[in-house]
Amino acid sequence: MSVETVETLVIGAGQAGIAMSEHLSRQGLSHLILERHRIAERWRSERWDLLVANGPAWHDRFPGMTFPGIDPDAFAPRQNIVDYFVAYAEAIKAPIRDGVAVTSLRRSADGAGFTVETPAGVIAAKNVVAATGPFQRPLIPAMVPADVPVLQIHSNQYRNPDQLPAGAVLVVGAGSSGTQIADELQRSGRRVYLSVGPHNRPPRRYRGRDFCWWLGALGKWSAETPTPGMEHITIAVSGAYGGQTIDFRRLAARGMTLVGRARHFEQGVMHFADDLAQNIARGDADYLSVLNEADAYARQEGLDLPEEPEARQIGPDPDCVINPVRQISLAEAGITTIIWATGYALDFSWLQVEGFAEAGRPIHKPYSRPCRRERRNDGGLKGQIMIHKRIRPFNTAKTYPEQKLDNDLAQAVVARGTTIFLRGQCPQDLDTAEDVGIGDPVAQTHKVMQNIRQLVEECGGTMEHVCKLVVYLTDVRHREPVYRTMGEYIRGVHPVCTGLVVVALARPTWLVEIDATAVLPND
Repeated sequence: MSVETVETLVIGAGQAGIAMSEHLSRQGLSHLILERHRIAERWRSERWDLLVANGPAWHDRFPGMTFPGIDPDAFAPRQNIVDYFVAYAEAIKAPIRDGVAVTSLRRSADGAGFTVETPAGVIAAKNVVAATGPFQRPLIPAMVPADVPVLQIHSNQYRNPDQLPAGAVLVVGAGSSGTQIADELQRSGRRVYLSVGPHNRPPRRYRGRDFCWWLGALGKWSAETPTPGMEHITIAVSGAYGGQTIDFRRLAARGMTLVGRARHFEQGVMHFADDLAQNIARGDADYLSVLNEADAYARQEGLDLPEEPEARQIGPDPDCVINPVRQISLAEAGITTIIWATGYALDFSWLQVEGFAEAGRPIHKPYSRPCRRERRNDGGLKGQIMIHKRIRPFNTAKTYPEQKLDNDLAQAVVARGTTIFLRGQCPQDLDTAEDVGIGDPVAQTHKVMQNIRQLVEECGGTMEHVCKLVVYLTDVRHREPVYRTMGEYIRGVHPVCTGLVVVALARPTWLVEIDATAVLPND
């Protein structure tokens, strides 16, 4: 049998695999992506119908494309996410081979690469990227025997309320999936019991910023692995119904019965731990700790964000918390379905190489760039420190409240290092010089900012290194859409910025031109 040879093999065509393909292509590195089914398969066939992203569109998108027709602060529905992944893969010409599953991967005999086995044949790869994600093997506890006359499914098999037999539903697990599914079922008119274990319950938004923004600002994205003892603590956050902070008290007030952790099942009766009040209180403590960290960070960085004292108001405990239910007879309660929202186990059994801890978890060795840095106001995507010192950072939504703007800027920037001067970027393709977005200031701004990002990266930097922008407009009426679009690319960066209105640009079809200055820090 012939062996196919590739430089780099990426396994998985989800978000991580597609992103890796873009980075490899930008560096001119040949590669191949293998996908066992289709692009974004888990979003297609292993999620419920009304699922939306748990992060806002500005956060969950790829750098080079926004979600079409979705407000940056909104939460993309499941099908939109699938369509978006497919469109982006096509836009970057990702070399994806669908329907090919990897059955085993091991080091080559000569140690110079890897041998990858698939039903379609053997591939020899110099480098391999496993982009298969954490949701690999659904976990259902061996608690309720299969012969008990109730439907038992994992959350990845749930689609909608009509799929289930008539009757009440017990949802075990109160993380993001379990809570959202329980909420959806209750809204459909079902009687719902929700088993709540230890969890973190962050605010959806606080002081005008989404939780994802605060994750970056507070440095949470930089965690290598969970804190010891926190590996099994789930997070309860939701983008459903416009994005709301999950509040178990509110669910109980609407008629949902909260119970503690499911302990064991015997003779038709589910028994629960006496830990509901403790778990609710622990979630509240986590929620308040995020508010405290956010307030401290805002003070330290001098951020002019609106105060939100009402966010600290915690309602009274419902009766099901004060007088917890310790056991439920499924038959007497009319429970006909148990949905196990109990998470997933990692399964890297096919990956027969070194680099795993005893429990089968990958060993994390993060890359650290050797440069001196100041603390940063992050836009939420990654990191927690600011490359250069940004003096008096602010957001234009505050300084220009009469305009629909959202730009993270600063009054001054102190930077030391190697300076990158960019030619003023216009809405045209860098390779073909073809005009983009004729007559559309938003499309033109996207292309201009994408050019800036590409050139900065080709110089060895990132958008974090951008220190100054100068915006040239041919029509002042385009200021709001142009600045809103530009703001998506500098979220958390805080450069200084100057805007000018000019009579015309080099081509009559161009509505916007932006030049940028970036500084690569010295060690």
